Amino acid sequence: IKDWIFKAQKPVDAIFNQEISSRVDDFASALINASKNKGFLPNLILHGPGGTGKTMIAKQIAKKSGMSYVAMSGGNLAQYIKRGEHVSELNKLMESAKKKKTILFIDEAESLTEDRNLMNTPERLDLINAFLNHTGEESKNLSIILATNRIARIDEAVMSRMDYKIEITLPGYPERAEILSAYIAKRFSKEEIETHFTEKTINRIAYDTEGFTGRALSKMINAISNKIASTEKNELTTALINETVSEFIAQEKRYGKAKGHKSFIAHLFFSIF
Repeated sequence: IKDWIFKAQKPVDAIFNQEISSRVDDFASALINASKNKGFLPNLILHGPGGTGKTMIAKQIAKKSGMSYVAMSGGNLAQYIKRGEHVSELNKLMESAKKKKTILFIDEAESLTEDRNLMNTPERLDLINAFLNHTGEESKNLSIILATNRIARIDEAVMSRMDYKIEITLPGYPERAEILSAYIAKRFSKEEIETHFTEKTINRIAYDTEGFTGRALSKMINAISNKIASTEKNELTTALINETVSEFIAQEKRYGKAKGHKSFIAHLFFSIF
């Protein structure tokens, strides 16, 4: 259990559209005020595609609130099912989290809080019943944040305990440009950025990566950076950027994750001439 508990120690860069940011801020304010005024702490469920920043939001809220932060995945408890310790481990976690002001973040929440009508094993039923038992009453010490890609599978009783429900959608064009700029600034030198990542180039990449998650954009920028060492002169080139971006766009389309537009290279061509 102690491996799941830690303090949120540094700010997390989370970039979302204005509506999502506003709703997250509303929850954070409600949580902070309730904690300060010794009221009951609200709970939150974040839902949307994987890689859109749900974990980042939870960490950001924890940082703002100054509360302890406990993170786990619903799948973490699977290892204890085999040993028959799943309920006792969940009980330990919940009791420990309630001892002081704590945010309990549960990723892949459907693994722990799946609709009881869909369950096919008594062990999983035992888990959700234990969870419901611990969350049956409001708490002045514990705030629960759930994250899921499959909100339709979450049990109705669990949903009734969530005071806030926020859908985290795929980043739009402005957010993709901002996300790209943030990751590029972390991976490349000022000279490389001025030469190869102009505002026009970043905007073109953002336009062509419609349907990408923030995680996919991060991986793409990391791939560009990592490929530099494989070049003969060990340097960043426009050709390397074009090649990597095109590969990622094709890959995302292949797996049906991204809508995409015309090719990135074609955009560069027509923007020059």
